[in-house]
Amino acid sequence: MPTKNIILPVWNKSPIPIRAIQGEADSRILNITLIDSAGQAVDLTDASARLYVHKPDRTVVFMDGTVSDTAGGVCKFTLSYQVTAAPGRASCEILVTWPDNHTLKAVGPVLEIQPSNLDGAMESTDEFSALVTALNEVKTAADTASQAAADAKEALTKAKTALDTSSAAANAANSAATSANSATIAANQAAQNAGQLYQMVNPLTGQIDYCTNIIDQLTAYIFRAAVTAQQLDDLDKSAQNFDALEISAADFDTSAKTFLGVN
Repeated sequence: MPTKNIILPVWNKSPIPIRAIQGEADSRILNITLIDSAGQAVDLTDASARLYVHKPDRTVVFMDGTVSDTAGGVCKFTLSYQVTAAPGRASCEILVTWPDNHTLKAVGPVLEIQPSNLDGAMESTDEFSALVTALNEVKTAADTASQAAADAKEALTKAKTALDTSSAAANAANSAATSANSATIAANQAAQNAGQLYQMVNPLTGQIDYCTNIIDQLTAYIFRAAVTAQQLDDLDKSAQNFDALEISAADFDTSAKTFLGVN
């Protein structure tokens, strides 16, 4: 679409003429750069821009623009049908607002709207804007709603992640409990096997028997009619006595009972 680039000082009135044709709609774009007295671009960070048009038929129309370059001070407007509805000279003002409700105005440019016979008798009506504060409140509410939606989406994502994490933890706990139960069963079975199931040849009987039974029988056999401490004391034999009788440690087990008269 046709675009017109305009540099507009905010400290001076600048009636820059711009040509348009009666009845045009959304076809001409104004790129307006706002500069200060030093020729520097006005910072339009967080700002909103609107164009007020005082039409030849004494009605007023306003239209929202777009801040296309915040650091460069550029705002863009696309002329609507109502702006060009009445032929003649239309003066324009630019209103810039910020969220804290401070405002900046710039006068200019001037629209030279050429008449067109193709449209016949076209109607032009007043369009009234809301107060600057109300407009900013609407914009702020929209921004807040968008942020709330983003926050809700983020919260939902975090909740889902937490749910997935808790489910994984529960599964891991169940798996650990199952493993512990299996280990307990295996340990009990091993204990039972060690105590009852393992078998060997009993050296006392020559028969296959449980290990626990064999151990009990061997213990009883080894300590059968064993020499007591009192009997050894009654013997009253010194190492020399044993040597004199030629009783060695090797044959003590076989000869001690005969020596003591123990059957």
